[in-house]
Amino acid sequence: MSSCHNIKGLPASCQVLHVEQEAEATDETVLEAVLSCDVERAELLAEEAEIMARIDSGASAKPGADEHASGDLARLQEVSKRLLEIDAAGAEARAASLLSGLSFDDEMMRRPTKTFSGGWRMRVSLACALFVEPDLLLLDEPTNHLDLHAVLWLEDYLTRWPKTVLIVSHAREFLNSVCTDIIHLKSKKLTTYRGTYDNFEKQLREHIRNQRSQAESVERQKKHIQAFVDKFRYNAKRASLVQSRIKALERIADVDLYEEDAEYVFNFPDPGTVEPPVMGFDNVSFRYPGSSRTLFKNLDFGLDMGSRLAIVGPNGIGKTTLLKLISGDLEPTEGHVTRSPKARMATFSQHHVDGLDLSLTPLQYLEKQFPSNPEPRYRGHLASFGIPAELAMQPMFTLSGGQKSRVAFAKITWTKPHILLLDEPSNHLDIDAVDALVKGLTLFPGAVLMVSHDQHLIEATVDELWMCENGHVTPFHGTFEEYKQRLRK
Repeated sequence: MSSCHNIKGLPASCQVLHVEQEAEATDETVLEAVLSCDVERAELLAEEAEIMARIDSGASAKPGADEHASGDLARLQEVSKRLLEIDAAGAEARAASLLSGLSFDDEMMRRPTKTFSGGWRMRVSLACALFVEPDLLLLDEPTNHLDLHAVLWLEDYLTRWPKTVLIVSHAREFLNSVCTDIIHLKSKKLTTYRGTYDNFEKQLREHIRNQRSQAESVERQKKHIQAFVDKFRYNAKRASLVQSRIKALERIADVDLYEEDAEYVFNFPDPGTVEPPVMGFDNVSFRYPGSSRTLFKNLDFGLDMGSRLAIVGPNGIGKTTLLKLISGDLEPTEGHVTRSPKARMATFSQHHVDGLDLSLTPLQYLEKQFPSNPEPRYRGHLASFGIPAELAMQPMFTLSGGQKSRVAFAKITWTKPHILLLDEPSNHLDIDAVDALVKGLTLFPGAVLMVSHDQHLIEATVDELWMCENGHVTPFHGTFEEYKQRLRK
């Protein structure tokens, strides 16, 4: 989290906070880290303690110290009044409430920040920003490290936010819930649209249609005038008319058509068919070695080529662990997992993105992972995930987060998997890329099992929700919207 000052056009008194990186990994507890972000409160409390220490020690009562004593008492009154104004006494309860909304329990709040992963420390940074309540809050993909429970809480919290918040996000339902205006950046120009993201899309489509209609009208008008000029160009009696039409033609301005971006693509390779059953769980239980906590108990279910499932539940409940049990990265503590020897599985997670060798180009990376193939095959496979020839030759440290994710997708699908196990696949993808992922998954003939809190992605690609609760995995018989309402109760 960083504080921005001296931004042109903003008054110096306007406090701006940008949540861009996780909180530092220190011995400070999570609760202390949030409380320390209110610099004014911390400084006032320190000054109050210093004045009280001088008074208690009798320093102000020494001969000749009457003037200092009077000053200390006056300043103490000022400090106490200001602490009352900013509700310093209620700060810890307010910080704890924010952290609870972001899925920190009491034990987690008392732990040092250094014991948490980067994703959890991002939540600490977000809690700090909400706690400070800046005049302008800048959030860059705030839902990326949150589970659905925390996303819903953040939606409700920001809907009531009394000040200005500027959000960059790929989560269209989050934008629909929170935003009152959409700012569209295109060709170095900013255009503001009133309303939700869905409303912005409708207005933009209408704007593009109107532009095209206007351009066609102008083109017809120009052709009509040009035809007159061509017909009577050498007719002396019509010379003045021809000249006036030429000038009229010159005055007609071309319509600047909206320049649409190149379409994103996610073309998953056809794996062929595998006869059921593809895989099955038989009375499976699991706990990590050395842990007394059983994450899953007596799981019984199966997957086939037509399975389209989303696993939902709070962070820490075991959703990623379940994917690892399915893939074979983890073995059950009890029970058996059977897998068809003909079925190929592929897993996408942030680990695969973080594991890319950023010094290599995407082309070099695929050649290293799967050697001895002709170069056109590598290029074609990368292109099927929206990595064209130019990007395929760039070092991956120059690529955006979304482009790196597409390289990771290209890598895991090289073997033409029958089952895709996707752990938060929309993180770091922009909205257009998420739409392309939706199209790709819709056309994919294999099985899809995903962990995601992206409502648009889930509703467009899966047929069933599976809930992780109390060590069990059970189908939720309802829509994603109904599941959200269940969480809010």
